[in-house]
Amino acid sequence: MSIHEYLMQTCQDDARRAGERDRLLLEARRARPPRRERAGPIAPAKRMAALLLHRATVAPGDRLTT
Repeated sequence: MSIHEYLMQTCQDDARRAGERDRLLLEARRARPPRRERAGPIAPAKRMAALLLHRATVAPGDRLTT
């Protein structure tokens, strides 16, 4: 077998493997449950406000002293 024939056979094998890999990836994506929708841009601000308000509602007598 010449180098050219060997190279052509190798390229065909690589293409076959790539096709099989793509098929398996597509099959895995279809089997996976759909992703949750991303939260809107306001979600981080709401979360920060909730954390700050929660922190502000702690009574002075309930705070830990060091």
